[in-house]
Amino acid sequence: MLKTSGLIGLLTLALATHADEPALPRAHVHGQATLTVAVEGKALEIHLDSAAMNLLGFEHRANSQAEKRRLTALRKELGDVQQRLQLQGGQCRLREQWTNIDERFEPGSDEHRDGAHRDIEARYRFHCERPSTLRGLRTDLLSKYPALNLLSVQWLVGGRQGALTLDNSRDNVSFR
Repeated sequence: MLKTSGLIGLLTLALATHADEPALPRAHVHGQATLTVAVEGKALEIHLDSAAMNLLGFEHRANSQAEKRRLTALRKELGDVQQRLQLQGGQCRLREQWTNIDERFEPGSDEHRDGAHRDIEARYRFHCERPSTLRGLRTDLLSKYPALNLLSVQWLVGGRQGALTLDNSRDNVSFR
């Protein structure tokens, strides 16, 4: 299992104290998700957090064959990092990835632990040969998942930090 280092926590704290930025959506908001991007040294971490409804169309344990097929498809889709998140520069290679799909939606998961509201998390860790040349990223998350309307992106790259919200009219983030 991929564990998130302190990079994402530090990023969240740094951006929370940045008064000029708009408020970021809270966890589990239907139609909205959060993507955090942090670089430290040659390590790049990206964390996606979304209400399951945005990506799956349901939030309960998968019961029907159609729901089980949707889970399988989502695992594959989130595993296709080059399609979901196209990094611009940095010469980055994926080292680890993890999602909580299996533990949250498969039989035996605790249906009542968090009520009917479940989130999907995906974490990706890259090694970048030239992190100083990482200019940005493009994502197809908003076009791939029609129930997702806004993607709040928080980033800490090359000593710079920022936050912005992507929607259907914008699918890229510049770190410069």
